Amino acid sequence: MSKSGKNFIDELKKNKIKKKIIDIILSLKKEKFFDPAYKKNAYQLEPIPIGKGQYSDDPIILAKMIQYLDIKKKSRILEVGTGSGYSTAILASIASEVITIDYHEELARSAKEVLTGMKLNNIRFFAGDASEIDFGMGKFDSIIILCGCIMRPITILDMLEENGTAVFPMGTPYQQQLILYKNIARCSDSLDRIRFLDFCRFNSIRGRYGWEDQDRSLIAEGADTDI
Repeated sequence: MSKSGKNFIDELKKNKIKKKIIDIILSLKKEKFFDPAYKKNAYQLEPIPIGKGQYSDDPIILAKMIQYLDIKKKSRILEVGTGSGYSTAILASIASEVITIDYHEELARSAKEVLTGMKLNNIRFFAGDASEIDFGMGKFDSIIILCGCIMRPITILDMLEENGTAVFPMGTPYQQQLILYKNIARCSDSLDRIRFLDFCRFNSIRGRYGWEDQDRSLIAEGADTDI
């Protein structure tokens, strides 16, 4: 492994990422998910361009988000923000089924090509606005949203099983905070369902829950981030 790869693994350990997740990360060749021009950057902590004006996720934040979900072998996962497909590969290596969606069809197709070549056969790919698409796939045990939200993404969270968990970044375009949401049955207080975690920064989710497609004047005044 390269020096940057070793530093990356050391950083994961420093952030108390579990061995199970680190082992999966080690089993995947991260450079496969990016343009060959960025091969030397694959294990660095800086975001990597993946096309359509998008960038890879912060690798430490990504590992933390997956760990917070505590995914089981029988879990069905919904991923919003396929991106390069790297996060999808990690999820598919843990769970029994992953449904992943990206707003950009070109990115979704590219990720599908890479993952199909890796013989990960428990993934279904979609393209479009996650808040609008009708999967007809029932409920999910866990949901991971790898895009920033300015408000609670209700229609997406409604796809959670009872006692299922979701993790997503929420806040302004300039800084968000990870939210761990638990779909607790018969819980009237929404604050009992959530935990506020790490600060982070993601590109906007597309559609009604992000700032990319909202009135810029509302963002300037401060978006409603009440959960």
